Amino acid sequence: MKTFERAKLYMYRHARPVDMARFRFHFEQGSREDVLCALAAYQNADGGFGHAMEPDGWNPKSAPGQTCTAVGILQEIGMDDKDHPMVQGILRYLAGGDGFAGDHWESTIKSNDDYPCAPWWKTSSVSTSHHKYNMTVALCGFIIRFAEKESDLYKLAVRIAKEATDYLLSPDADCDMHVLCCYQQMIL
Repeated sequence: MKTFERAKLYMYRHARPVDMARFRFHFEQGSREDVLCALAAYQNADGGFGHAMEPDGWNPKSAPGQTCTAVGILQEIGMDDKDHPMVQGILRYLAGGDGFAGDHWESTIKSNDDYPCAPWWKTSSVSTSHHKYNMTVALCGFIIRFAEKESDLYKLAVRIAKEATDYLLSPDADCDMHVLCCYQQMIL
């Protein structure tokens, strides 16, 4: 059995519905709508994402990290509909300020500690997931693409993106691959 066929069999046996929809989207002419439908199961009423959207964190409550994972999937499938209810929900959640610490969205939140999660999602962790710009810059890229340009949220995202870019270009920048991936997601 060829490598792709083994991978496909594994996906069909073990993948979560959202990941199966993504697999089908990329390799079997699956639809964007199927991915959005599967993704919707993770979105909370406040517009943020939880419920193990990020598989290493099982917090059902909305969290910036889980929401950032959803944003990455939307980017992956080429979401471009700024009026889509899922997009508007995310913007509403981010504008609401939950998990926002004045100049960045927190990678970890206190309620993560109440649910099974990888050590780096715990608030006591010293992981690089706590880097100020980890996830924040990716969320800013989403906001800049989809928010109304006159909105306070858009202006906030532009300010943070500029500060983050200045930081990245400074001699004091200290970013690992996870943070750099978020920068890449911001500009794509």
